[in-house]
Amino acid sequence: MNYLIITILLFSLTVGAFGREETIEIKLNENYVLILTKIPFDPQKHSIRDIGNYTYIIDEKPIFGNDGHLPRFELINAQLQFDGKSVKLDTDSMFEPWFEKNIKKESFKIKYDEAGLKLSGLFSDGAGLYGAEWLIVDTVSIRTIITKDEEVLFEYF
Repeated sequence: MNYLIITILLFSLTVGAFGREETIEIKLNENYVLILTKIPFDPQKHSIRDIGNYTYIIDEKPIFGNDGHLPRFELINAQLQFDGKSVKLDTDSMFEPWFEKNIKKESFKIKYDEAGLKLSGLFSDGAGLYGAEWLIVDTVSIRTIITKDEEVLFEYF
């Protein structure tokens, strides 16, 4: 009987810790707030191909953030808020974005150039580090970079 209670308790803690949506807000500076939402990855809702060497293709796209296992979480929403506007950012193929709210504002940079605003960020749950950059012009955006190449990450991010 004690084993059953312990098993139920451990299952509840695991589901509680790993089985829910999590949204965080990161105040990048006085003008910009980044909102990120991750949810548990449900393999039943995706097509998955294991092509070996720790590589998976999910929904016919290469993925970022894995380190040899199927993802536990997927990033489903990213938006940048500023000047009363909210701009949605592409999160396709982005998995395992953070672990236990450890993502910090120092993981992100805002730059301005002649093309517009560029937001870059690093994502990781402790393994599978990757970086992404978005170009934002007025209220539209496009992801211009997504990479796990270490040389690019250390030089650019």
